[in-house]
Amino acid sequence: MVDYKEAFKRPFTNVLKLIIGIILSIIPIVNFIATGYHLECAKTAFTKKFRLPDWKNFGKLFLNGFLAVVISLIYLIPVIIILLIFGISIMKDWFQGGLTSPTQLINILADFRGIIFVGFLLFILAAYIIPMALVGFIEDGKFGDAFSKSIFKKAFTGKYFVVWILMGLYTIILGLILGFIPFVGGSIAGFITSLTSFTAIGEVYKKIQ
Repeated sequence: MVDYKEAFKRPFTNVLKLIIGIILSIIPIVNFIATGYHLECAKTAFTKKFRLPDWKNFGKLFLNGFLAVVISLIYLIPVIIILLIFGISIMKDWFQGGLTSPTQLINILADFRGIIFVGFLLFILAAYIIPMALVGFIEDGKFGDAFSKSIFKKAFTGKYFVVWILMGLYTIILGLILGFIPFVGGSIAGFITSLTSFTAIGEVYKKIQ
């Protein structure tokens, strides 16, 4: 069973490390380091080590964070293609003067409702698999492991589904609460919830055979 208590309290076990992570997560590009740190937290959770890792090896954290973004984008390719098709259609009508009223935009949305629905389902599927894929990647640091059959086998289990749902709800709730803080509220919530989520996912990853 996943130790949710440890996962939820982990970000707050060292205030200094938490503040460093929040600051790094706010800065564009530099925030790859924060993403790499989240993956490091998942890796240490494999063996139930819930002490926050030290902030070190920034180059490695940056690289892992960058590769995490690349992996995520690869899983999102079908969604990106659908968005491009939809966007090109709208731009085409715009330049041809066929998009001059809200009604016409609604008609276009109706024409593409099928592909929009498929795109939404593909986005949910990608959002579901990506966290498990990132944990699979960080286990041995091999890029290809993020796309192995074992990732899909582990992802489509009841244990992971429960963790994913709970962490998703936690992310939404904390995001709404801290979202009222101007400029930095979203980044604070994002760092805390990602750290908690990857801790829980890292733990369940090792429990699923």
